[in-house]
Parts: sequence; C-alpha cells; structure tokens
Amino acid sequence: MKAVRIYNSGGITADLLFAPQVGRDTGDLGDFPNPSPPVFDLNLRGKGWIVWPNREGEGFTLDSVYPALKKHDCLESGLSLSWPATAVCQGCAFFDSDDRGRLFHLEVDLEGRHRDIRIFSSSPEEVVIRFSGQPGVWSLQPLERKVPDRKLQGQYRRQSTFFHDYPLQFQLGLIGPDGESEIGKDEGFHVIGRVARLIAEKFGPFKQTPVLHLFGYGAGHDRMYPDYSPAERFGGEAGFKAGIQAAQRAGFHVSCYLNGRIMDVQCRDRFSELDAGICNRADVDGNSVPLIENYQERTFFVMDPNYQPWLDELYEQALMLQRLGADAVQIDQVAGRAAAVPFGAVWGRGYKSLICRLQAAGLKVWVQGVSDYYPADWFEMTYRDVNILAGGILRGGNPFGETDLSLLKPLGIQGQFLVPRSKLDVLGCSDLPFILDVLGDRGKLPLYGREYLAELASIEYPL
Repeated sequence: MKAVRIYNSGGITADLLFAPQVGRDTGDLGDFPNPSPPVFDLNLRGKGWIVWPNREGEGFTLDSVYPALKKHDCLESGLSLSWPATAVCQGCAFFDSDDRGRLFHLEVDLEGRHRDIRIFSSSPEEVVIRFSGQPGVWSLQPLERKVPDRKLQGQYRRQSTFFHDYPLQFQLGLIGPDGESEIGKDEGFHVIGRVARLIAEKFGPFKQTPVLHLFGYGAGHDRMYPDYSPAERFGGEAGFKAGIQAAQRAGFHVSCYLNGRIMDVQCRDRFSELDAGICNRADVDGNSVPLIENYQERTFFVMDPNYQPWLDELYEQALMLQRLGADAVQIDQVAGRAAAVPFGAVWGRGYKSLICRLQAAGLKVWVQGVSDYYPADWFEMTYRDVNILAGGILRGGNPFGETDLSLLKPLGIQGQFLVPRSKLDVLGCSDLPFILDVLGDRGKLPLYGREYLAELASIEYPL
C-alpha cells in the first residue's frame, strides 16, 4: 500500500492509503491518483473531531470509534454507509484541537453510482474510513468547525416566540399496518379537516404555512404498495379530496406518502408489468432470487429505481394524489436505506429523475435522509435510535457521537431540513432553513385516535 499524508496539525494526522496505480496521473493531493482508485482508505490518527456523512452528518471524537464498534460487535466488519442513499455526500471532515481542519470530498457523480463508505478502528488512537466505488476526482478544502454553544441553544429553546418563526409539519396516519383504524364509519376522511382545525386552534396563528402530512390513507401504512388509492371505506377519492380541501381551508399545505423502494409481494400479480423491476440476489446455492425486505411484519420486493415502468407507476400515483388536492409528496426510503446494487453500479439516477419530473408537474417533493445528489424541496433528518443490520450496515442513529451539520453548508445543499423535536438542541443556533416535525419521533406511528389526540393536547407550545 502507498501512503500520502494530507494533514498533520494540532494533534491529528491524515493519510490516504491505496494500491499503487500504474499509468494514473496525480492530482492536487500529492501522489494520490486522479481519478482515484476504486478502493482506498483515509487513515486518521491522534486526537481530533471527525464528521462522517451519516445521514445529515455525525460528529464524534476520534477515540470514540473503537469502543463503539466493540460495543456493537463490529470491529471486524466496521460500519457502513451507502451513497447516494444513507450518506449525505462522498467524503468527510476532520478537525484538530484548534477546530481547524479539512473537508475531504468527491464531487457529485451525476449518474448516482453506488459508493460504500465504511469506518473501522483497531485502537482508540486510529480511525480508518474506507471509500469503495466509482473512481472520481477528490478535493481537500480548509474548513473551520463551529462548535455549538450549548448554553445559547438552551436559551433559544426557551424563547417563547422562537419556533413561531419556522414552518411546522404535523404527521397524521389514518390506517395502520394491519388495516386497523380508530376512524368511525361516519367520520371517514372528514377527520383530516377536523385534525387540521384542532392543530390550527392550538398552534396558530402561523407565520409560515404549516404542512399536514398524510400516510396510511389507502390499504394502510406499509400495505399494498404501490397502490395508494384512498380507502373506499372512508369515502374513496371523493372523500379524500374533501378532507384535503378542508385542511387547506384551515391554512395547511397537504403532503401525501409514497414509498420509492418497495412493492408489497401481495401486489405482484396486480402489477405484473413491474415484475422485471424487482431486484435480485444470489441465494446460498448461487441461484438468483428476488430481494425482499420486511416492514411492519409484511414482506416487500425491493425495486430497481432505474426501471422505467416502476418510476412511471410512482409518477402516476403522485399525479392521482395531486388531482385530489395534494401539494406535496414524500418519496420514502430514497435516501434512507442502502443501495441494493454492487459498488459502482447506478442506483440514484432514477430517483433523481422522478423527483425532477414531479417538481415539473407542480408538486413539492421531500425524501427521507439528506443527500447532496437528490434535488428535493426538503429532507427528513434521522430520528432513529442506533440500528445496525447484518454486515455492519448502519440503518439509523448515531453510534459514535452526535448530529453535526458541518458538512451541509460547504456542500451547498439546497432545500429545507425536516427536523424532529428530539433534535431541537442541535439546531438551536443554526441558520439553516428548517421545518419542525412536531409528531415525527414519538417512537410509534402517529395514527389518528385517542392517543393521537391526547398527544396533540399534551404538547406544550411554544415548544
């Protein structure tokens, strides 16, 4: 392995380790090849602060990685992120004891090819971040860390008018994963307007238009995707349209849920034209079998986001919701779970084209996760506890430290950031544009019913 030192100051050193490349030109990083090798390591030693691209960014001390990997039994596998899915960018930042450092970053790959970012540690004094995927041109830029003022954050949170200056989002689930609902037969989709009016009475007047986000309005949450037709038992399309209009009269924009990643296995026959878009994997005997994932104890096929009929189906479902009055749609899981293709294979381009197509049709689009690749109107920051899948795939949470937004401004990511209430302290002194998700991280689905209404009543506002 060849080593190129790119930083040595304030107690931290940074080296790039890679196999020598024959016939490759070198770039602005000394003898580091340009374009880069398909696999190489960034080796960090000493004491310092690291921000790796876990969702919107996670910051931690260098010596915190080894004990965290040991705790989660991941010393051998490390923990991995996937770009353009669970990683905000292809890169990271590191800072010395004086909060001076560097942003090590790959320019956005316009094809959205899958890159793996995996972190290892063999001791509390060393961290290795391994980048795998399509070769590209990397840059190293000076960056100073803005250390959060915890005392100031607390003052912001206590100011009674602070959150009146920012838009709010309220989630409202109508039918649960088992088809269950507390909506009465005579209420139907009228509850949408009722909830909107209750929220407006308690939390208004609003300086900026709030968002009422609807999910579970078809067969139920995580049921029968990609069929999002409003439930006939609650009034069908006509009733859903009337409910949306009632919420809009109460002063809300209305957003509706779609899932960009999965198709319910029970829908395979109904959507036979999508069969060729099901992703495959090799079983223990080497045979190709459909790739499945389980959510809410139901089984789903993982779909190829570059399969045009799948994108067309999602587009048509979104247009149906727009005809019924929706102002925006969420495309869930776009930037929320690892790509299901090998390193270097195209994954994100189809999602990106779908987002642009929906925006051209007049819809706002938001996605789960934060990414420098997707041109969403707003991005949902993670609210999950630490969740690690087989092979060290990081599904959610901050295993090493805390949310750190140092990467977002240098990357120039446009749009707003949807923030769960649990992260108010992180954003208290940030000037990033954000939307506060009032019911987004209760630990369970915010489904309409007695508990939902009690939760709304219990929230002290201003927050």
